Amino acid sequence: MKKMFTTAMVVMLIAAVGVLQVVTEQNAFAASGKSLYKSKCQSCHGTKGGGASGPDIRSESFNSFKKAVKSGKEGMPAFKSLSSTTIKKIWKFVHI
Repeated sequence: MKKMFTTAMVVMLIAAVGVLQVVTEQNAFAASGKSLYKSKCQSCHGTKGGGASGPDIRSESFNSFKKAVKSGKEGMPAFKSLSSTTIKKIWKFVHI
């Protein structure tokens, strides 16, 4: 019984470390999007995407967000030079 308990605890610890690593990586990815968001989006979309002179972008799917960033929208310029990875970082920042 003690061996089963120890084994279960080790398995749970390994799983927790794996989850923590994924969350840490996602947060780091989003953090790198923060400065990009501040320089390119914040003046119109607010501090975290909730809207200001531009619309609230927090509910946008990634594909919709990417299309708007690449092509522009009414009142918003296109950012054609931004890579998909860069756009994903900005989107993650808004959604975390």
